[in-house]
Amino acid sequence: MGVIIVLGIFVFFGFGAGLICHLVGFAYPLYASLRSIETEGSREDTQWLTYWVVYGLFGLLEEFIDLLLFWIPFYYPLKLAFLLWCMLPQFKGASFLYEHIIKDSFKKQEDYIDAALSNINDKAAHVLDAAGRVTAAATSTIPSETHK
Repeated sequence: MGVIIVLGIFVFFGFGAGLICHLVGFAYPLYASLRSIETEGSREDTQWLTYWVVYGLFGLLEEFIDLLLFWIPFYYPLKLAFLLWCMLPQFKGASFLYEHIIKDSFKKQEDYIDAALSNINDKAAHVLDAAGRVTAAATSTIPSETHK
């Protein structure tokens, strides 16, 4: 209990708050995800996949608005509360966000995303094929060592 209080004070006053938020947002969900993978017939898989989708999108969004977040008072306590709300099975916050926000947005853009990924895959295959041909041509022109 004492450790939780000390960590809470650190988060509230900003001492190592980012690290603490990352540990809370990552450590327990990692453990729970691994346990779920290793449990035969576990129904928690969807919960943890959903959490990781929300966590990833939140982290991506956070990178883009980082300069604005600096000015939000008590950002780290709010972030910690948000992460706990998302991960704890009692609240199922990640599932709520997925069902009410992410799912509809994803479904509307799914075909576009698939086409873009296919295009990137095709271009990468062409680049790798060309690089393989250049490498093969370069290695075939290197003279072999002569024996003395």
